[in-house]
Amino acid sequence: MADYFHEKEFQKHLKEYQAAIVYINGVPKSTDRRAEKYITDAVMEIINRIISIYRYHVFEEREDLKQHAFLACFGNFHKFDVAKGSCFNYFSIIAKISLLNYTLRKKKHRGHADIESELDLEADPSFNHAQFMEDLENKLYRVIDENFLNKRRKRYQQITSVMVEYLKTTITFVGKTDFYNFARAFGIKNTEIREYVNSINKRENLFQHWGHFSHKDNEWST
Repeated sequence: MADYFHEKEFQKHLKEYQAAIVYINGVPKSTDRRAEKYITDAVMEIINRIISIYRYHVFEEREDLKQHAFLACFGNFHKFDVAKGSCFNYFSIIAKISLLNYTLRKKKHRGHADIESELDLEADPSFNHAQFMEDLENKLYRVIDENFLNKRRKRYQQITSVMVEYLKTTITFVGKTDFYNFARAFGIKNTEIREYVNSINKRENLFQHWGHFSHKDNEWST
């Protein structure tokens, strides 16, 4: 757990917040402003760090990202049962998925050039990493748009977005297990990734071998 987040203290304030909830026209409102401020500040710190670590500020304005992620978290303040797990993990996943969905929806409104100009990538000069990533991303979204519908399409778009961001940050060599761990932070299960890869490969063989990805070879390889 992050050293800036105090789980026990957060749980204490969250319980106080929940205990003071009243319902106005069916909408939960807490009357404990002190507890609300504490958990709000703590969740905003989580959101700020996620935006910085995953570089979401490259894609959209930081304040817009913060507001969107916070509203998703705030809507769950009254729902979480501290007996069922870690508050830090719970609100981190909500924030990550919210930010991922938000940037995914906004994707059509921004160009690749804006992203490439901001990312600090170090690649082999003989290999055009940015062009390769753009081509891979476009192919994946095309296959998804042409072959999948509704919830499955949306989930595959989310997995693609996470995978592309992972490849952009690792640049040289990618381990399957490492990617699983990275994707898990966004609430994506290993089984979902395996299903995604198999489904994509049935339509277009973009992942020749599901083992490791080497940018040098431009393919997933064992």
